[in-house]
Amino acid sequence: MVTGAGRMKARAVVVASGGQRRPVIPRLSAALPADIHQLHAGDYRRPDALPPGAVLVVGSGQSGMQIATDLAAAGREVLLATSQVPRVPRRYRGRDCHEWGVELGLYDQPAEAVTDPAEFRRPHPMLSGAHGGQTLSYQQLARDGVRLLGRLAGADGGTLGFGPELPRHIQHADQGAAQFRRLVDEYVTRAGIAAPPPDTDPAERPGPASREAPRTLNARAERISTVVWCTGFGPDTSWLRVPVLRPDGTVEHARGVTAFPGLYVAGHPWLSNRGSGLLYGVAADAARIAQHVAMDSLGRTRPAILHPVCAAERQPS
Repeated sequence: MVTGAGRMKARAVVVASGGQRRPVIPRLSAALPADIHQLHAGDYRRPDALPPGAVLVVGSGQSGMQIATDLAAAGREVLLATSQVPRVPRRYRGRDCHEWGVELGLYDQPAEAVTDPAEFRRPHPMLSGAHGGQTLSYQQLARDGVRLLGRLAGADGGTLGFGPELPRHIQHADQGAAQFRRLVDEYVTRAGIAAPPPDTDPAERPGPASREAPRTLNARAERISTVVWCTGFGPDTSWLRVPVLRPDGTVEHARGVTAFPGLYVAGHPWLSNRGSGLLYGVAADAARIAQHVAMDSLGRTRPAILHPVCAAERQPS
C-alpha cells in the first residue's frame, strides 16, 4: 500500500472512503454558456457566495431541495429542475420519521432481499435537518416563490430544455409521503401503540395553482447566473489497484468482504442493508467487518461466493 508517508504493509485494508465521495455532474454541463457559474452541491456554502442573478438548481433530492429552500429564504430567484424523488414528513404522529423508520425496520432490509436492482439506485426521500428538522415539499417551494420545472433534458448554448415530468414528480413525492403514513398507521394499530392521531405538516398543504411548466427557457432572458448541480455522488476508487472493481467503479463485495484476501469495504450504501449508508447502520457494519479482519488474521476461511450486492453503490443527494 502506497501512502503520502511512503509504503506500508498491512494484513488487512478497509476501504472506508465512502460510496458517495466523487461529485457526479452530467455531460450536458459542457453545453452551458461560459458565463454561467457552475458548481456541484458539495461545493455550495451559502446564498451570498453565488453571483447575483437567478439560480437554477438541478435535481430535487435532499441536497437540491435543501439548497433551493436555503436560496429562496435568502430572497434569491430560484428555478428547480426536478427529479423523481419520494418524500416523507419530518415528523408524524408525535415522532421523527427516522424514529419510525427504525421501529418499522425499514433500515434493516437486507441487500440480499432486494428483488429490483433499481432499488439500489433510488434516492433517499427529500428531507431536511435544518432548524431542528423540516418537511420539504414541492408545494412549499412553490409558495416560497421557487419556479418548478421538469428534469433538465438538454442545453444548446443559452437555450435550456426541460422534460414534461413535473406533474409526475409531484405525484411521486406525494405518494411516498402517503405510503409512509400508511405504514405508520398500520403499525400503530397492529402494535397497539399510544400515538397522537394522524396529522399533516403545514409544508404539505396544496401549493398555488400550477401553470404548465415551460419546456424551454432562455438562460439570458431568465437572468440565470448560476447552476447548482445536485446530481449526486459516486465512489472514488481510482486509487484502488486491486481487481475487485465493477465497471462503474464500485467495489464487488459480499456484505463488505471482497474476494481479495485482506481487503474489506465499510461505510458504503447498501453494504449489508438499507441503513448501511446512514449513520444508523455504520456501527453494526463496522463491528462485523472488524470480526472478519480478526478471523482472517487467524487464517479462517473467507467467503467463496460473492452476493450481487448493490449494483450501484451510489445514490443521488
